[in-house]
Amino acid sequence: VSEGPARCYDGRGLDYRGRAQIVLSGARCQPWASEATYQKVTAEQALNWGLGNHAFCRNPDNDTRPWCFQPLPHGLAAIEAN
Repeated sequence: VSEGPARCYDGRGLDYRGRAQIVLSGARCQPWASEATYQKVTAEQALNWGLGNHAFCRNPDNDTRPWCFQPLPHGLAAIEAN
């Protein structure tokens, strides 16, 4: 996740609550509250992980960095952002 010239999260970005919603390729993230995304996580998980009616990158699963779901023609892909 990058918001301008400075890296905006520490370590794995577990507590990242910034507003980045575009991955380095320029693709926009899928909103976390979309029906397709919520098929992947429970409502309780979404609330605990800072997910909601937005498409900002997050790291809800202790991955290497914040990420988001990116819509694809035949479903969704979890895409890490730098």
